[in-house]
Amino acid sequence: MLQYKRDLNDATEDNISKKHHDFLQEKFILAIEELNLKNEGYSVTYFRELLNSKLTEFQVTNRKVKQTLIAHFGENICFTYPRDKNKSQMFFLAELRSTDIVESLRSSEMKDPIQVCAKKLKEECLNFDFNLDDTYCDIDDINKSSSFYQESRLDAWETFFNSLFTTRDNSENIQRKTCYIFQFIYYMLHNGRKKTPHHISLAQSIHDKTRSKQLIQIFNRMGICISYDKIERIDNGLTYRTILRAGENRVPVPPSIIPNILINGAMDNFDHDENTSSGTGGSHDTILMLFQNIDDKTKSLCLLKT
Repeated sequence: MLQYKRDLNDATEDNISKKHHDFLQEKFILAIEELNLKNEGYSVTYFRELLNSKLTEFQVTNRKVKQTLIAHFGENICFTYPRDKNKSQMFFLAELRSTDIVESLRSSEMKDPIQVCAKKLKEECLNFDFNLDDTYCDIDDINKSSSFYQESRLDAWETFFNSLFTTRDNSENIQRKTCYIFQFIYYMLHNGRKKTPHHISLAQSIHDKTRSKQLIQIFNRMGICISYDKIERIDNGLTYRTILRAGENRVPVPPSIIPNILINGAMDNFDHDENTSSGTGGSHDTILMLFQNIDDKTKSLCLLKT
C-alpha cells in the first residue's frame, strides 16, 4: 500500500509538472538567483520551501526539486547523502572546493538556526508600526490599528506561529493569543516607546475598573500595559479634542449630531425600591436621549459642508 501511495503521488506530481512546467521553470530560475552557489551549499528542504513560497497554484516536493536541479545543472550539481534518513540532502556545485565549503560553514549564520530565526522575527517586529503614536488613541484609533495588523503580512511571524500552533488557522482563540504575543514582544523591543492596541486597552480597562495607579505601574514594569503617565496624556488629549469640538459655546457636541437640524429630546427617571432587611436603599436614575430625523439627502449635504 505504501508503494502504491508513493507511485500515485509521483504520477500526480508528474501531471502537475507537465501542466505548470513553464511557470515552475520561471520561479525556479528566480529562486536559484537568490542563492550563493559559488560559495555555499544548501539543503534540498530549504530550497523547496523557498521555491514553494513563489508558487501559488501548486507545491513541489523534495524529489521534484532534486529532479529540477539535475535537469538544470546536469553534472555540475552534487548531492550529499546523510546517514540520518530524517535529514535533508545538501546540494552544491561540483566546482566548489571543499576548503571553500568548510570556511563558508564556519562563517555562516546557518550554523545557529535559532539565531537566524530570532533575527528575522526581530527585524519584522522593528519595521512594523501600529500607527498609534500620532493619534488620540480612542476606540476608533484602536480598531483601525488592530485591523491594520490583521491585514499586514508578516511572513516570518506567520511561519513561526503556524509552526508553533498547528491549529492556529482554525481557532480564533489561538489567533487572538498570538496577536497578543506579537504585541508583547513588539512593546519590549521598542522599550515601551511604541504603543500597541493591547497595551492601551488593558491600561484603560484597569484604570476604569480600579482607578489604581499602583496596579497600572506594576503591570507596566512587567511590559503588559502602558504607564500611568501615558494614560493621563491620552485622557488629556481626548479632553482637549472634546473642547476643540465644542467651539465657542464650550458645549461638547457628538460628531453624529448635525448642526442646524432640529433636535428632539426625551427624558425619564427610573426609581426602584429594593427589598432590604433594613428597609432602606433604592435605585434612582435619569435618562436623557437626543435624536434627529434626517433623510439621506440632507445628511449627504451636511457631510459635504463639513
